[in-house]
Amino acid sequence: MQIYYHSAVQNPLLPASIWRTTDGRVSKLTTDTDILLWEYQHEHASDDWQSLCLNNRASMVLLITDYDNFQTDLNINRFLEVANYIVVPTIMAKRDLVLNHQVSGEKIFTYEFRDLPLDWEIDNMPRPAKNIQESINMSQPLAVCVKNLHKAGGWGLITDRSKFNVSLELSYFLAAGIPILAFYGSATAQLVSKYHLGLVIDNNDDHQKVISQVSEQMYGQLVNNVSRIGLKIRNGQFTRQLLNEACYHAIVMPQMFMNYSSIYRPAKFNLNVMDSVDTAKFIEENRCSVARLGDGEISLLKGFGQVFQ
Repeated sequence: MQIYYHSAVQNPLLPASIWRTTDGRVSKLTTDTDILLWEYQHEHASDDWQSLCLNNRASMVLLITDYDNFQTDLNINRFLEVANYIVVPTIMAKRDLVLNHQVSGEKIFTYEFRDLPLDWEIDNMPRPAKNIQESINMSQPLAVCVKNLHKAGGWGLITDRSKFNVSLELSYFLAAGIPILAFYGSATAQLVSKYHLGLVIDNNDDHQKVISQVSEQMYGQLVNNVSRIGLKIRNGQFTRQLLNEACYHAIVMPQMFMNYSSIYRPAKFNLNVMDSVDTAKFIEENRCSVARLGDGEISLLKGFGQVFQ
């Protein structure tokens, strides 16, 4: 399988260290390319760009890391027309594409966290201090920046209140093992609430007063939750998941429907399909062995690898 990744700049979501481990990576688009992973980077859908996508047999996956900027692009409909699949930062972005641009929800997928590949294991809990870190010096090397955040401890404040994008600062704090303060109504706040990664605050809240009410035990629980997500971010797990889903939906799914599905064409055999109760009874009475043959197994049989785990 050959994958071509287009990006104007190196994005933390698809770092080079992860990309180099992708099987079948190619340095340029060819007629043998299976997947064109195109990252939107404040660019225009020129005629050259559109013809490049339409004239190639590759399935195009459009990756949008900044949906706020994308939705104001005058050529947004041309991008959406060419893309076979679309990856957006949040559920709100997916909802906007479905409701306002009539894009089928089946071709839209979301990612939650951006990876920051870093070979570093946290061996101690950050200091449960009452300080709030409000800014990140991203001009420093990644390892230096993340380790400094961890050393300072306390809390990481995310000031970005976008409903469509998840702040990159969130990944920095999580990679450093720091619990989060996020403003209510933002996409970041939704993730903080979903995974219990910190506190959601209101604009009028006294930040110091809020964190002063957090016990050391509660802080430790939040750190444990943060550590699990932070480890995945440092290991590039969300990137691998994104690439696996792109491979599956662009390559495996179409061939499965073409070669295996009996839903869209008459069955060639008279099959007797038992329900779950009758199946369980048959297994018990006949002492049968049971094997699963699902989409993952079909993917392995067709040589695409394990794209789900």
